[in-house]
Amino acid sequence: MLKAIVGIFKYTWIYLAIFCISLIIISPSNINYVYNDFANYCTLLVSVSGMVFTIMGIWLAFLYPNALQRIVNPKTIETVDFTEQLEDTRRLEAIVGSVLKSSFVMITLLVVYLVKLVFFKSHLYLESQEVIKNTSLALIIAISYMQIEAVVSVILANVMFINDLHNKREQRDIDDQV
Repeated sequence: MLKAIVGIFKYTWIYLAIFCISLIIISPSNINYVYNDFANYCTLLVSVSGMVFTIMGIWLAFLYPNALQRIVNPKTIETVDFTEQLEDTRRLEAIVGSVLKSSFVMITLLVVYLVKLVFFKSHLYLESQEVIKNTSLALIIAISYMQIEAVVSVILANVMFINDLHNKREQRDIDDQV
């Protein structure tokens, strides 16, 4: 559990740094955007999260039982290639990480929309509108980076899978020739 918490903090600083740097750049720049553009971009982030959930869900359904079977089945452990098991474990970690990042993006967007719904037209919002808009834009930049990482993980998982298929096919062809 402690290792997982340390892992979370290890990567969280990157997103916090992106948020802070974005906020520092945005605040004096007087960037003006309309809510519709913001909402459209948030919708795009939600759609990308859905894509990540779908593709990575398929990967989890495929890899997780295989990884568990290799660990649980004693007969498999005797003949298992541990390098392949380690590759599956790393791939599973990347996939779960992508799903968690996309989940965080979705939760963040839910909170942003909820805050807008609750505080829009309130005295607090009207007095702090510029700060809220700048903070929202910086937050969207940070979670966009997070979402890009998740999509890159989707791409890499698929490329690694194709490479594994080619390698196994080539190895099978070599074994058949011998």
